Amino acid sequence: MKKIVLFIGLLIFGLDLFAQPQALLDEVWYVRYLSVDSEQTFTPLGENLSLTFNEENGVLFMEVNGIENQFSATVNFSGNSFTLSDPSITLLDCDQPNCTFENNYFYEILTNVDLEGKTFVYNFNQYSQNKKDFWFRDSDFNSVYFVNRPIEPLQDIFQTWYLYSSEADLGDTFFYSGPDVPSITIAPDFTFTGTNADDVFEGNFIYGEDFVNQEEFILVLENLSNPNTGIPDLVDFYPLMGAVDGEFFQIESAAGFISIFKNSITLDLNDFSSPSSIIYPNPAKDVLNFTHSEQILTISVYSIMGEKLLTTTNLEQAVDISFLQTGFYLVAIETVFGREVKKILIQ
Repeated sequence: MKKIVLFIGLLIFGLDLFAQPQALLDEVWYVRYLSVDSEQTFTPLGENLSLTFNEENGVLFMEVNGIENQFSATVNFSGNSFTLSDPSITLLDCDQPNCTFENNYFYEILTNVDLEGKTFVYNFNQYSQNKKDFWFRDSDFNSVYFVNRPIEPLQDIFQTWYLYSSEADLGDTFFYSGPDVPSITIAPDFTFTGTNADDVFEGNFIYGEDFVNQEEFILVLENLSNPNTGIPDLVDFYPLMGAVDGEFFQIESAAGFISIFKNSITLDLNDFSSPSSIIYPNPAKDVLNFTHSEQILTISVYSIMGEKLLTTTNLEQAVDISFLQTGFYLVAIETVFGREVKKILIQ
């Protein structure tokens, strides 16, 4: 009888372990960002902090690699939550520039200064091409977000960019030309230098990326030496949404400014020989109309976060946008002369 009870107990335990999210256990997870006290911090460039779940003798463990130290704890999953117990952290001196990030990760999220265990709510997603992400948060809503591959910045961004055009909120597009247009050179460590006529500036970016749409990324500006950059978006109090597309580099701030750069100087305003397409009405509700439609090849509408929502080449009639929710959107207009990007409001 005791053997039967023992067998049933082992069977139940085995089924419980099997019921744990196997997809989490089969991956190495890399931190993308932390959120502590509602302040989001991206993983410092060059630091691929990893987390794994491992099973040993029927017990699950979490093992975390930090910048200088390691963290480990036993894990018990239950529904959409898990509890860490018996946490331990190595006590190496952390004297690297990014140790504040590790301290927030280990002592504000994974545990606390008293090394007590914590319970977390978690969520897991799987996308195409084996892309997976995973996040968890504690009872204070401090959270950490992971993906299943290291950070790989888009290499095309590391070059010199010359300001090509800028747009403020829903205003007209302003074009730049001549040898003295504002420029910025971004290095592989995301430090940058730039010029604006006689002014010189430098600083660095913190890089984050849109895991699902890798064409989009986030730049957080730090340590700007001179505010006279001549680049409307280059301000230190807004995260910048960025994208690189061949010879073009675009950034947009939450203030509604869009700056587009080229990797070559536009010497003559005659290069802007195409009449700028006008979108109307703006604000819009159900449809969009365009002037100079005979010169337009395609129209694409994107969310502010860079998700493509529609593309059309049929410009003989107005473009239906009635399915879009109220808010701001970006409209990319491919013409026989080049590409324009405009911002619209849908009401």
